[in-house]
Amino acid sequence: MEYERRRVGELDCIVARVEGAAPQRLAVLCHGFGAPGTDLVDLGEALVASEPNLADTVFVFPAALIELEMGFDARAWWPINFAALEEMTRKNQFGDLEDSVPPGIETQRGHIERVITELSGAFSIGTHEVFVGGFSQGAMLATDVFLNHAEPLGGLIIWSGTLINRQNWRERMKLRSGLRVVQSHGRLDPILPFQGAIHLRDLFVEHAHQVDFHPFQGYHSIPQSAVSAAARFIAASRGENC
Repeated sequence: MEYERRRVGELDCIVARVEGAAPQRLAVLCHGFGAPGTDLVDLGEALVASEPNLADTVFVFPAALIELEMGFDARAWWPINFAALEEMTRKNQFGDLEDSVPPGIETQRGHIERVITELSGAFSIGTHEVFVGGFSQGAMLATDVFLNHAEPLGGLIIWSGTLINRQNWRERMKLRSGLRVVQSHGRLDPILPFQGAIHLRDLFVEHAHQVDFHPFQGYHSIPQSAVSAAARFIAASRGENC
């Protein structure tokens, strides 16, 4: 893989691609809360290793603008109230989280949409060959971008995400048909419990969208099984966007 640091709008991005391969697809992958902007970069090689047909995919890893005071490069797309999240988990009541609209999510959505627009244009890639995804908070942002983008994108990758912004997402799901999603979540996840992933999956299914759901016996992570599922999903989705 060859790597290039590129500024797109306000975001610093790492663009990874197989040297010499003609770009045919674009995958924008967003890191989670508290991670460095480079956290998911190694997944480019892992996805191509799992599915060699993805050699023609340009992988983009944007870094969130909010810098957290954690003593290392730790970033966030928006602030999180961990005390409230822990209380919801303790009570097994997630309605408030699922109805919540994170502060600044529309601004962050706009940043990622600019990445998609500029880089798909730079590489002459159609929107039906653009995939967006992420891990944890990055998966939530990716879902918001996917549902609100002006044109349908090729697919959505959700690694350990959850349901938020329910009213907006439900309305956007009603306006689209046959959206394609691959989703994975650990049954033992203590940070974003498995139940939230089920609620998100069921909302997509309720509106007749296609969800390739992969539960695993683990915690808040991206196991190899989830990487392989995402790789197969991207490789199989070409030309099938509605």
